[in-house]
Amino acid sequence: MKHFLLLFLTASLFTHFSFAQTNVSGVISSNTTWTKSGSPYNITGNTQISVGNVLTIEPGTRIVFNGDYSFKALGNIIAIGNNTDSIYFETNSPNTKIGKGIYIRSTATALLDVNYGYISGTIFKYASFKYFSRGIYFYQSGVAIQNCAFYNNDIAIEPRSNLQSVIKNSIFRNNNYGLFTYGEDQTTGDNVACIQNILISDNDFSENSMPISIGMNQRTVKNFKVTKNKFYKNSNIAVSIGGGGYGPYVGEGVEISIIFSLKILMQLLLKCII
Repeated sequence: MKHFLLLFLTASLFTHFSFAQTNVSGVISSNTTWTKSGSPYNITGNTQISVGNVLTIEPGTRIVFNGDYSFKALGNIIAIGNNTDSIYFETNSPNTKIGKGIYIRSTATALLDVNYGYISGTIFKYASFKYFSRGIYFYQSGVAIQNCAFYNNDIAIEPRSNLQSVIKNSIFRNNNYGLFTYGEDQTTGDNVACIQNILISDNDFSENSMPISIGMNQRTVKNFKVTKNKFYKNSNIAVSIGGGGYGPYVGEGVEISIIFSLKILMQLLLKCII
């Protein structure tokens, strides 16, 4: 009898936790917190955080896009996991990249100090993004992305006419593009005048098709710093800044530096000798 009761209680608890989920679509019009216990949060339609409201996402929370939907942030997203319990953004279609990801607008920008340290506003820290057509997209806004992971996306991150932003201590693996932007966009209408004030530092780019691609024909790139990143086994050049017949206007503060491992340096030396 005791064994039967224990089995019954175990089965009841398993059933309860297995079916805990929250469906989300439409407008989030008040300050809201998403929790691990409420996961997964299934995005079942286009979703928007309204201006002036904050969505806080706690460690261990899973967000699953169940279709090619957008998640527009007009209010701030505070998504901070930790090194033992991340936050998980993914789609339910690993073979076909869907889900327009997180669209961050000007009213949801991050505020950073002169050294790109986070002060307030939208932040993703210890969060992962998988199987998106776009992971994080920000227009006329800034964002802090730290200790995150981007796997198997078409475009992991896309800045467009951005404000001060930092992308740091993150992993980019098996994406078509790690970071990508293009001067004109026929699908969003968010044309780019300038890519500026971005620090891309201490990241690991491996096995991507194109790690960083800035296609800015007759548009400006300035204060764009790519430093102390690792690039390994990517299909194309690590950092490409170009595009179109005339190419970009390269302003002040564009700095590109790359860390090579000893193994990569030996491979390059052998190629030169051969």
